[in-house]
Amino acid sequence: MLGPLSITTSAGQPVVVAPLQQRAILHVLLARANQAVSPDTLATALWGESAGQRETAALRVLIHHVRKAIGADRIDRETGGYVLHVAPGEFDAHEFTSLVDRAGRLAAARDLDAARHTLRRALGLWRGAAFQDDDSGEPVRAVAAQMEDRRLTAYEDLFELEIDLGLAREVCADVEAMAREHPLRERMVAQAMTALAGSGRAAEALRLFDRTRRLLADELGADPDARLRELHASLLTELDDTRTRVASHIAPAQLPAATAHFTARHEEVARLSAGLRTTGDGPALQGLAGMGGIGKTALAVKVGRRVAAAFPDGQLFVDLRGCEPEPADPGRVLGFFLQALGIAASVVPKETDDRAALFRSQLADRRVLVVLDNAANEAQVRPLLPAGAGCAALITSRARLPVLDGVRWTDLGLLAPVEGAALLHSVAGTDGRETEAAAEVVALCGRLPLAIRIAGARVFGRPHWTLERLAQELRDEQRRLDELAVGDLAVRGSLQLSYQALPGDAARLFRRLGLLGSPDFNAWVAGTLLAAPLADGERLLDRLVDAQMVMVPGSGPGRHPRYRLHDLVRLYAREQAEAVESRAEIDAALLRTWRALADLAIEADRRTPMRITAAVSAIIGAAPGADRWIEELLPDPAAWYDAERGMLIWAASSMPGTPAGVLSWQIPAGSLIGLQTRGLFLDWRETHRLGLAAAVAAGDILGEAVMRRNLAHLEVFGPAGGWRRGIEEAGTALTLFRRSGAPRGEVDALFLMSAAHSRLGEMDEALALGTEGLRIARATGDPFDQANLLHQVGWTHRMKGDMDTALPLLEEGLRLADDGGYTRLRIWLLIAVGIVHRERADLPAAEHHLRRALDVAPAERINGDIASILNLLATVRHRRGDLVGARAAAEEALRASRTVGLAFTEAQALIALGEIDAEAGELDRARELLADGRDRMDQLGARHAVAVAWKALGAVEEVDGRPEAAHAAWREARDLFRRIGNTTEIKALEALLNAQPRAANRRTTTPTTRS
Repeated sequence: MLGPLSITTSAGQPVVVAPLQQRAILHVLLARANQAVSPDTLATALWGESAGQRETAALRVLIHHVRKAIGADRIDRETGGYVLHVAPGEFDAHEFTSLVDRAGRLAAARDLDAARHTLRRALGLWRGAAFQDDDSGEPVRAVAAQMEDRRLTAYEDLFELEIDLGLAREVCADVEAMAREHPLRERMVAQAMTALAGSGRAAEALRLFDRTRRLLADELGADPDARLRELHASLLTELDDTRTRVASHIAPAQLPAATAHFTARHEEVARLSAGLRTTGDGPALQGLAGMGGIGKTALAVKVGRRVAAAFPDGQLFVDLRGCEPEPADPGRVLGFFLQALGIAASVVPKETDDRAALFRSQLADRRVLVVLDNAANEAQVRPLLPAGAGCAALITSRARLPVLDGVRWTDLGLLAPVEGAALLHSVAGTDGRETEAAAEVVALCGRLPLAIRIAGARVFGRPHWTLERLAQELRDEQRRLDELAVGDLAVRGSLQLSYQALPGDAARLFRRLGLLGSPDFNAWVAGTLLAAPLADGERLLDRLVDAQMVMVPGSGPGRHPRYRLHDLVRLYAREQAEAVESRAEIDAALLRTWRALADLAIEADRRTPMRITAAVSAIIGAAPGADRWIEELLPDPAAWYDAERGMLIWAASSMPGTPAGVLSWQIPAGSLIGLQTRGLFLDWRETHRLGLAAAVAAGDILGEAVMRRNLAHLEVFGPAGGWRRGIEEAGTALTLFRRSGAPRGEVDALFLMSAAHSRLGEMDEALALGTEGLRIARATGDPFDQANLLHQVGWTHRMKGDMDTALPLLEEGLRLADDGGYTRLRIWLLIAVGIVHRERADLPAAEHHLRRALDVAPAERINGDIASILNLLATVRHRRGDLVGARAAAEEALRASRTVGLAFTEAQALIALGEIDAEAGELDRARELLADGRDRMDQLGARHAVAVAWKALGAVEEVDGRPEAAHAAWREARDLFRRIGNTTEIKALEALLNAQPRAANRRTTTPTTRS
């Protein structure tokens, strides 16, 4: 097919088909290999539209001669027409497609060199144009055009790999020639421009763009696409990175907003910017050293934003908290960086060294800027540095870190008097007036930027003040910075200046804000720290904002803004609290804040529609929150969870060893939905582990039960598939809930145990536990619990093959979920009803319910449910014969699963893709995917899914002419379904095993076909 028609036997002997009409028949049949071609289509290809009965008779004679030439069993007469049988490996077009697909998988696994050689092998199969000697008409011409497009796309993939491998000079001639031959393929033109620029021929790349732009305008009346325009712009502005990466990837943009009052530092900005843009054998590393409050962070952000365009693959930023008693752990920072680069939290390695290696690998072929602010020491920084030549890092620290190799350091000094005055006028809004007073204020502030900003803010917040009035206030040495050249003392002195100017309540609030472990917070925190009304707390926060002791980075859920303490300010505030306030006062302030946080979390948990277990409030008997401030903060529980995630995790981690009591488990319990929906499984486990330990130590039976319920929830529905551990935790929780007299907790524990047994394929146990849970749910009358257990029991009947019993249970549950607005349960029940309709062969009803579920899940950002729905849609479309739609859904499910790190739905997607490939005749790839999915499910202990994979593998082996292997696979599937108790599948497999096996594969005795 990939050139003139050529046929050889398996022994290498040529097969001659000389007559033109016989060759035309072969061309048409090969164009639709393994598909039925009607006699009318063949007759039209030979004689045109005028073909009649006489030509039809002649066609049978010609078919006879073709069969005689290539083997009688090659062409079958079936209901839809004639079928030419071609097996994988016999047909050069099939081999080409298989090699291209294999190259794609290698490229995805970052084995770029192997992918490149594989594409070269694929393109080497071409001996000319597809169907080069064909004149049979439109059917063949359409397939030939498709194959030509695949060939050009393969060349584009090859050029992209070779450019990524640094072979721009070597491939420049080839890609340039191909771009000239196909000037309207814009991706190829972009690659030619990239290769030319990478070969030092940027001017020629620009000329190629101009030719392409004129041709597109003349031929299509269109402009070049965005990729070409961006490449053209980058060449014109002489950006360092001359390679345009066609493949897309996550590009984090974490740099904070630049300060509105940044002045001076022009020389440092220019020097650091040039240094970060410098290219060499390794990353460009720049360091910025200076005392606290000197403006290192502001300058680093300014420079980072200035050079951001040179790092199109992303900018990472972290505050390493080097000035705090407990600086940021580099392993944890690496976890945040890897997640920002698209790595699922559940698959990030545990050890710092492994995280650092993965981080370097992720940045190896990207252009990323890493800004490491407020570093403590070399050991903290070293794992966070990139290694790729295209990357850069900017480090700020109070002192140079001389052991770090390759870092060019800039020492940041005090502002010049004129620069300090400009900063003062900018912050104060005084428009350059009172020059002498401004100079005096700058001198009294020691030309330290932080002190100047605070002083200027006092004037701006009091329009009736003058700079002279401010200078008068600063002349008193007790109110000025002290020991300006002594690093930390200078920072403390400048902060003390503003702190001492605060009224008593504002100062007390400032001190207590330093007790928080989360740098950002909502206004309600101020009220709880002071035991004051919310309005009073907000008024005092405004005073702190006026003094620039607190920042306002943005708004939070509801009408209240969020506030933030700068790291040095928070450290100073904490020191003041520990020096001024008693331990009892500190504990009381924290306990009030934690109590309010627990109330909010429990109320958010009650209000969220995303639960699949009873609300914490329902189990502990807490009344719904009715305070006005709760209503203001919780219009959207999901947004509140996102905003307060840091506060919730800090509180749960800080309470051990304090007199927090029940709050130690109530805060993590109320946080579950926020952690689950965002895939924060590690934080889920750690906060609940601490809460469980606190409940056990206090002898709190109900608290221990709730913690074990939530940990069982994590095991059953989390990414790791710890179903046995889930059964153990839920079993313990069940005993404790019964001792506590908490029937809704009992229902949850029975549900989780049933779900775990179901996933393990232990359907009898699952059904018994689910039925008991449903009995209790009906007795208590709670519609949520009933909907949940109706789903679980109905689903278990479905897994046992009893669709008639399953459907009414699931439909009853769906009605309850619809009426109650239980979003997560509604999604699950729509999925389950869709599956039952699929099993009953009502495919339109199945797709209808699954699409309804898919309409809801993305709005709630539930990636795990989305992946499950897409997998099921793939199976429905497969059964309808829509292989293209089925493959698209399964591949999207695979991507969604890997993004979140969900092992079960990833294995489901692999099995679905294997079944689709089997239907498409790609038996080798189908076998590989099915075996991979089966092994993954086996590791998870998912018997039902393993049985499904074995059954599909048996079908592949049977089609491939290997009856013994097919029967072995079907026996494995039958035995598993027997253990599950699915009688429907057992009967189907018995029928397959008792059927007459097909003949051996004809590939071993018939000629190989190439065209």
